Amino acid sequence: NDPEWERWTVPDFGHDVDPYEAISKQIRSPLSVGMAHKESNIFEWSFHGKVHDIIPLITTENCRFQFYDKFIEFEARVQTDYTYGMGARLASFRLKNGNYSLWNRDLQYEPGKDPERGMYGSHPFFLNRLKDKKDFIGVFMKNSNAMLFSFWHSLNNGTYINYKMVGGIIDLYIIHATDPDYILKKYHSLIGRPYLPPVWAMGFQQARRGYSLNDLKDVLKGYQDAKIPVDALWADIDINSNYKTFTVDSSKYQGIKEFVQHLHDPHDGVDMRFVAIANPGLKKEVGYKHYDEAIKKNCLIHSAVEHEQPYEGKTMAGTTVWIDYFLRDGNVVWTQGLHDYRELTDFDGIWISENEISNLCDGECKKLSEGEEAKTNGDWIPNPFHNASEFDYIPFRPTLERLETSTLPMAAYQCCDNFFYKQYFTHNLFGLQTSKSTFEALHGIFEDKRFLVASRSTWPGSGHYSSHWLGDNFATWESMAASIPGILNVIPFGIPHVGASIGVYIGNVDKELPAIWYELGCFYPLMLSYSSSNANKKEAYAIPEITETIKRAMLERYGLLRFMYTKMFEAFAWGGPVVHPLFFEFPEDEGTFNDDVTDRTFMWGKTLYVIPTLIHGQTTVGGYLPNWRWYDLRTMEMVVDYKEGHVGSYHQSEQPLGHITVLIKGGAIISYQRGATEAKVMNVEDLKLISAFIIVAPDHTGKASGTMVVDADGIRPHPNPQSHTYRHYSFTYMNNIFRINKLAGFDFHEEHEFDYFYDLIILDVFGQHSIEFACMMNTDFGKKELEFRHVIN
Repeated sequence: NDPEWERWTVPDFGHDVDPYEAISKQIRSPLSVGMAHKESNIFEWSFHGKVHDIIPLITTENCRFQFYDKFIEFEARVQTDYTYGMGARLASFRLKNGNYSLWNRDLQYEPGKDPERGMYGSHPFFLNRLKDKKDFIGVFMKNSNAMLFSFWHSLNNGTYINYKMVGGIIDLYIIHATDPDYILKKYHSLIGRPYLPPVWAMGFQQARRGYSLNDLKDVLKGYQDAKIPVDALWADIDINSNYKTFTVDSSKYQGIKEFVQHLHDPHDGVDMRFVAIANPGLKKEVGYKHYDEAIKKNCLIHSAVEHEQPYEGKTMAGTTVWIDYFLRDGNVVWTQGLHDYRELTDFDGIWISENEISNLCDGECKKLSEGEEAKTNGDWIPNPFHNASEFDYIPFRPTLERLETSTLPMAAYQCCDNFFYKQYFTHNLFGLQTSKSTFEALHGIFEDKRFLVASRSTWPGSGHYSSHWLGDNFATWESMAASIPGILNVIPFGIPHVGASIGVYIGNVDKELPAIWYELGCFYPLMLSYSSSNANKKEAYAIPEITETIKRAMLERYGLLRFMYTKMFEAFAWGGPVVHPLFFEFPEDEGTFNDDVTDRTFMWGKTLYVIPTLIHGQTTVGGYLPNWRWYDLRTMEMVVDYKEGHVGSYHQSEQPLGHITVLIKGGAIISYQRGATEAKVMNVEDLKLISAFIIVAPDHTGKASGTMVVDADGIRPHPNPQSHTYRHYSFTYMNNIFRINKLAGFDFHEEHEFDYFYDLIILDVFGQHSIEFACMMNTDFGKKELEFRHVIN
């Protein structure tokens, strides 16, 4: 910081008291720090994992450092070039030598484009693998200004990281642990652990630009006729009258509330949910209630040109203004708008787009008079008002375009401070602010049940309030492949409920690509089909030749939903990822760090390993398998066994259309409602009628463990350890004894406490096909022996 002049620091938005804090795993690291002052008045520091370590975890020795009013350069050296993070990005999960811009903008990713342009979200956090190979560090630079992160590796001098920021301070957090999963838990406790979406949000979601109410009715009928499960329909901005937020178009959506109430009715055999869009820009129109109220309360982002007046930009709604969420009245106006919106639609969740902020003007929208052009320092000025601000033209630009490109001018300001609360400092925070305000408003609206909030723009802490989709994508195999590193890149930032648009937003598709993309999408944490109005139909039933293939994959996802929801619940409780690269489980196996592994495969928890087809026409897939015991999820047969002294290798498997390779890691216990693939499952509610298998997949030592959450209904308010709405179990299997323990939830006291489980499957153990074993459950009243309907070996 600067001891003489006050500088911008990121506000503490505050997080709710974490009910799991008392039982969260605490990570302790014996970090030591060394500092040095050199004769040239250069200050340097180094962090060491242990006092006797020779090589520091991170050091600024012989690195560049500059600190000016509108330019900060901070450089350091880390141990290896195995570095992951600094997103959002859809390129390779591992950082390559180059520059990475962190500046939120409405810019879809195209494979091969320069990552220096920035995307929808900015997250200045990365993981770095140490030379010890088992250890990692996590590094978080808490700075919301525009940032250029440079990364390069030199054989002679090591690996360098370099931050160039246009303001703020250096506020650096370093976390050291032997497990990247633990580092992320600690990081998430710092920025706010993820929120818990309702269980229906783990089911399939359908959206499309251009839907009318009649289209939604046709879509519902299409899924019902094809008997393909779907849990929610989403409406895009077509629902709004003249694109005015919180309104309903009476010509396209007349009767929407009655339709949604029909969706909610379980007696009609529907039992679905509805998600409506709420973009943050308000149309400038006298008589439009929410604009009038915002003007009255003076709670809009202000113009730097016309002081005390709202900044006016352009969106599809026309002239547009934006709410200032730093002001209490701004949140009041937004909350009232959501109240009114629910009265009109009876929605169950809100998705927020264009909250980067997206603007059809580059800064100020006012036009130059004919022939009136200005130029300064080699840059063309789009209008004369830009001369009024020192923030529009700066010595260093961290992006390929001006900071104001497709967004607000940098001098537009918020709150009561027209200096520190300028867009120059606060721009990257706007997506987080809209998510937080929406979450808090819906918490009051719904009271007794959970809801979905999905935001396109994000910053550290966004996952505490919202889910996220990766934004616009393209109908190409490259775009589908990029979704894997894209999701892996976002989840470490504390946003576990994330997915790519399966229906692909831009472009048309053939038969093979959507079939395989739906298969892959069945393993996204957020499974959403979303496409533009000018693309061909992408609904799961729209291409008859592949409908059954997609249906089979969907039903498999629904069979795994209890397992997936358990991982999401544990991310809410303790932090950490739900999906992660293979090296999280095998950090000492060099093969797990190869790009074709980290960019093309992923694991669900510590249990399921997903190896998809990502190449047109491919029917055989080679996936890297560490030296461990692996089982096939569908056949439940052992694929590869552990061999003493051996290393991992690539395993080829046949993968015909509709059969993505999914393996169970030896040592896992999971819940799997296998009957979902055969029963008439149309949404998550139908799963309550299907028995659960407990699959025990022992490792080569004959041991296994796992956890499972049983939620009362999956929609009640966020549970805590004192809640009476859920049960959280842990399972262990050793010496032929299967044990169940309660981690949290209400007491074991009911006579039929374990009626949730019907079948226990113990996979082949050392070639034995019949074993005798005991099954015990530890309760608050002592041990209790359990009987299962079937024990299948």
